[in-house]
Amino acid sequence: MKKIIPISLSILSLSTSALVEVDVVAEKISKSKDDVTSSVSYFSESDIQNSNQMNLPDFLQARAGIQMGSTGGIGQTTSTYIRGAKSEYLLVIVDGIEVNDPSSIGAQFELQHLDLNSIESIEILKGPQTVLYGADALSGVINITTKAANKSRSSFYGSYGSYNTKKIGGSMSTRKDNLSFHLNASTLQSDSFSSSSVGNLLEKDSYAQTNVTGKITYHGEKSETTIVVKMINSDAEIDNNNADVRAKDSSTFKQWSNSIAHHYKFSDSLQSSLKISESSTKRVYELYSLEYFGRKQKVTVDSSYKINNSWKTMLGFDFERNKVTASGSYNNRHDNERSAFWLNFIKWKNVFSDQGVRITSGISEAEKVTTKFGVGYHFPMQITLKANYATAFKAPTLDELYSPFGGNSNLKPTKSESVDVILTKKMGPSSFELTYFNTNYRDQIVYSSKYENRDRSKSQGLETSLDYFFAGVFRVDGSYTYLRAIESGSGKYLARRARHFWNFGLEYLKFENYLFGLRTRYVGKRNETDNYVLKSYILSDFYTQAKINETLNLKISINNIFDEKYEQIKNYSTAGRNFLVTGEFSF
Repeated sequence: MKKIIPISLSILSLSTSALVEVDVVAEKISKSKDDVTSSVSYFSESDIQNSNQMNLPDFLQARAGIQMGSTGGIGQTTSTYIRGAKSEYLLVIVDGIEVNDPSSIGAQFELQHLDLNSIESIEILKGPQTVLYGADALSGVINITTKAANKSRSSFYGSYGSYNTKKIGGSMSTRKDNLSFHLNASTLQSDSFSSSSVGNLLEKDSYAQTNVTGKITYHGEKSETTIVVKMINSDAEIDNNNADVRAKDSSTFKQWSNSIAHHYKFSDSLQSSLKISESSTKRVYELYSLEYFGRKQKVTVDSSYKINNSWKTMLGFDFERNKVTASGSYNNRHDNERSAFWLNFIKWKNVFSDQGVRITSGISEAEKVTTKFGVGYHFPMQITLKANYATAFKAPTLDELYSPFGGNSNLKPTKSESVDVILTKKMGPSSFELTYFNTNYRDQIVYSSKYENRDRSKSQGLETSLDYFFAGVFRVDGSYTYLRAIESGSGKYLARRARHFWNFGLEYLKFENYLFGLRTRYVGKRNETDNYVLKSYILSDFYTQAKINETLNLKISINNIFDEKYEQIKNYSTAGRNFLVTGEFSF
C-alpha cells in the first residue's frame, strides 16, 4: 500500500515540508493508507535518523501505545508491551523474515539486538494480526525493512557516547543493469553500567554487538528475486534481580537468518509470490550454565488478483516448522504448522472494508480458525472513521509443552478477541488520530509449579497522536495513551504497565542545513509483580543535526537532560544523563 507522510527536504528536514509518497508493506494487499482499516504506524528513515538514538527500544518507547521494560543498560533483556499485551504476543519481522526465537520464553524476540542505523522503515500494526501473519501475532506486528540498493552509494559513520559507548558502521550499495547489491555492517561496544541497582555494585555490565546484512536482487521485466542474509552476534554481562554478579555472568546471543523471495507479475491483475526463510538462534547464559538453540523455518506462497480498482483479493498458504534444543532438558523437539489464508479488500464510493480468514492446523487443537473484519467511511473535511474486529491465537511453545521443568503437553492455545475504533483527521501535511481499543485474552499460559492455561486478562484504553506543522518552521508531534490492562479474575493491574503515558516532541526547522529537537515523555505509576509500586517519571532529550557539506553530517543528542532517577523494573538500573555524538560520511 502507499502512505502519504510529511517529511522535510534538507538535512532530512527543511523549513518547508513536502508530501512524499512511499511504499508501506505492513498489509499484504496493496492499497492506499487512507483505505487501511487497521491501526498502522509508519516511521521512515528520516524519523529514525533524526532521533539519533543508539538502539531500537529507545526509539520505540516514545511512540503511542508502546511501553518498554529493561533489566539495565544497552543490550540488556528488554520487553515490549503493545497496548499492555505480553512481549511474547508480538511478532517481529525483519526483511520478511520472522525472527522470533522459538527457544526463548514465549518465543519472543528482544529488539535491543537489532542495528537501528541499518533500518529504512518501521511499520507497527497494533491489535491481533493472526489472519495476516499467523500464530505469533497475537497483539501486533513490528515489520522492519533494512536499507536496500536504490542507487550506487557508500556511507560510513562513527559514534561515541557516555559509558564509553563506541559504534562504527558502514554500508555499500551498487546497482548495474538488472542486478543490485547492498551490504551493511556495524559493531558496537559499551562499558554501560551495573544492571543491578541493589547491594554492592561491583562491576559495569558491558555489551558488545556485531550486525551484518547482505541483500542481492535481480530485477526482471515481470519478476523480482531477492536473497537476504543476516547475522547478529552479541555478548552482554548480566545480573540477577538481587545481586551485582561479577564472575561468569556472560550472556551471548547469535542469530543467522536468510531468505529467498520471488515475485512474479503475470498481468496487471494477477501476481504471485514465493518466500522461503529460516532463522536460527543460539543463546548461552554462563551465569546459569544454560544453552538454547531454536530454528524457525517458513515457506509462504500467495497470489493476489485485482478484480477492478475497487476490489482486490488474495489467497495464500504457509508452512512453518519450529525446532528447539535446550541443554540438559530436551533435544530436537519440533512442531509443524500449516495454514491457509484468504484476504479481501472492497471499496465502494466512501466506504471501504477489509476481510480475512485463516485456517491453521498442526497445533495443540486439531484446527483453529481466525477472522478479521474492518470497515471505514470517508467523511468530508478529510475525516475518516474506521472500526475493526479480529480474533487471534498463540500456540504453546515447545518449551511450555515439553520442558522437564513444568512442561504440559495438554496446553491449549492462548486466544484473543479485539475491537478497535479509529477516528482520523488530516490537515494538509498534519494529522490527528484517536483510537479506542478493547482486547480480551483467555487461556493465557502461566507458570507456577508447571505451565497451565489459567489466566484471563483485558486491555482497553484510548490512544491519541498528533503530527502538526505550523509557522513554516515548527513540527510538533506527540501522543497520549490511557491504558487499563487488568487480570480479569482479580481485577489487578498487570505488572509494569502504566495507566497513563505520553510523549511530546518539538522540532525547529528554520535553517536549511540544521535541525533542533526536544522530546519529553512521561510514564505513570506501575505495579510490580509483588505489588511494589514503581514511581512515575519524566524524561527529556535534546537532539540536533548539522549538514556540514554534501558528504558530512554531524549529530548530537543529550538524553535524560535532568538526570532523572527512575526504574522500569524493580531493582534494575537505568541510564542517567548521557550524550551521543555521531559523524556520518556518504559518497
